[in-house]
Amino acid sequence: MRLKEERKNYVRINKSKIENMRFDPEDVLAEQELKEKRAKHLKRAMAVRKNYREIFNIRFKNFENKFLETRAAIRNVTQSYVVLNNNAHIPIKSIFSIYS
Repeated sequence: MRLKEERKNYVRINKSKIENMRFDPEDVLAEQELKEKRAKHLKRAMAVRKNYREIFNIRFKNFENKFLETRAAIRNVTQSYVVLNNNAHIPIKSIFSIYS
């Protein structure tokens, strides 16, 4: 479920650190096709989690332009956010990729 992305050095963080994080309102993906694939992958990840309790790696960017990665179960996907199993929220616009 990996989206095409530039090579970045992602820093692995604990999902508990996301709760107080700030995010840039701009989308990290420029192409509409990649945005559609991201949405499809998020919905699929949520469905897989409900049926199989799978945990995913989520790559994203915060307001300070740090490229981060966390491993968590996706509890819900709303119009604008991904809700993780610890109730942390990541804006969909900040997510580069989701993979298991």
